[in-house]
Amino acid sequence: MATSLANASRLEWVGASDNSVPVVVDYAEGTSETFKRGDLVIYDRSEDGVVVVTQGDGGVYGDTNNDEVANNVNCLGVAQRDASGTAGTLIPVLLPRPNVDRFAAIVFDTDNTTVTAPVTDDIGTLVDFIKGDANNNSATGVLRGTAGLWAKIVDISRQDTQFRGGTVGGDPTYSAGDRVVVVLQSGVSSDGSQA
Repeated sequence: MATSLANASRLEWVGASDNSVPVVVDYAEGTSETFKRGDLVIYDRSEDGVVVVTQGDGGVYGDTNNDEVANNVNCLGVAQRDASGTAGTLIPVLLPRPNVDRFAAIVFDTDNTTVTAPVTDDIGTLVDFIKGDANNNSATGVLRGTAGLWAKIVDISRQDTQFRGGTVGGDPTYSAGDRVVVVLQSGVSSDGSQA
């Protein structure tokens, strides 16, 4: 079932394939930023700080219905704290390591307004990131059906489904808002350029 979720979960680090700790570095916040914890950010030299990444049409991801992050956009990492709105404030940013760091993300269907339940067939698919609209907590998730290059779904989060019903020995019953586990397909260097 597809729906809007006012309390949609934000993009969250849930572990690493090599059992290591995440790499988190403090960066200065850019001018007049409004990003939230879990948003994708990039270092912008013109602002001398981190800003939310852009989407394919040049706007900020989250400002239209078709706003997945384009494959050619650089991403530094994942903000670990909401922006303060004050330039220069230090913001911890998790620097994702390709195919190592695992993130839990909600699944959007067709646009940034509709959260849908994950399905077993999602595992193994490549997806793009998308920022939900205000009705979905402006949470960053993944967009089903984009065949993107940003991330690969590797599992369905057991945190969300362990207490749900289903058939004995079969798949649990998934609901809108249950999260998938993704790994990023490319890494970034400390200056924000893609590796």
